[in-house]
Order: sequence, then structure tokens, then C-alpha cells
Amino acid sequence: MEDERRTRPVNLEEVHRKMEQFLSHISRSGGAGSRFSACLWEPPIDVYETEDDLVVLCELPGIDRDRVELIAEGQTLTIRGERRRAETGSKRRYHRMEICFGGFERVIDLPADVDAASARAAYRDGFLHVAFRKVRADRSPRTIIVTEE
Repeated sequence: MEDERRTRPVNLEEVHRKMEQFLSHISRSGGAGSRFSACLWEPPIDVYETEDDLVVLCELPGIDRDRVELIAEGQTLTIRGERRRAETGSKRRYHRMEICFGGFERVIDLPADVDAASARAAYRDGFLHVAFRKVRADRSPRTIIVTEE
């Protein structure tokens, strides 16, 4: 079975946006090899369909459920939130800093017509699971009557 990720069409706007983010991140962080880089965190997502639903799965480790906001508008789902660093009060001397903290936002173009009112969301084990009912188009044949104007 062929991997679906290799056969789907390329979204050039998404590629361009990711490339700009990457180059901006590299320039702010002092280079690709920096051990103390500035973070531009964008949580990874999977988007898939079942027979009835369109599902967005977002990896959000270390985030309080109360710090996540979901907005469904038209064919777009926006996930935004904040991952906060736990303050211990003790001094630390870092040797490596790779974990990103702070705000994030993902704007996801949904590949199918969905009913935003049907959205269901759950957060468990560091994963946000958002499901929408797909809107089914009426594909039954119809007779169209031509009238005289």
C-alpha cells in the first residue's frame, strides 16, 4: 500500500510559509547548530477522514487543556494556546535548551466540508483530538426542467 503522504498534492502556500518560518527561526537562533535557539513552536498535526468524520489530531505535550482555544470558521480550524515553563525558583545552568515554551497558533485548512456545530474535542495524554461531522453532498440524480424566458 502506498503511503498517502507521498501521493497527496503539494500545497505551495504551506511550503512557502514553513520555509519563511524556518529561515526566520535560523536567523534569530544564531544558526542551525546553536544549542540555545529561540523557539518558534508549531505543534505537529495529523488530519484524516473516517467514513463520517474529519479528524484533526494535534500533539500538545505539557499544555493545560484550559490554555487551548479552538475556532472553527468555514473550512478552517484554528488551534492556539500557550505552553508555560514550570517555575522552580532555583537557579539553573542549561547545557542545552531545545524545548519551546510560549504561545502558538496553527491554522488548518480542512480538506472536506464539515459541520462546525458538530465539532467534538478531547485532550488526553498530550494529544488534542478534534472531530467534525462531514457534510454529505446530495449526489442523487435530479431532473432539471428547462423553462422558456
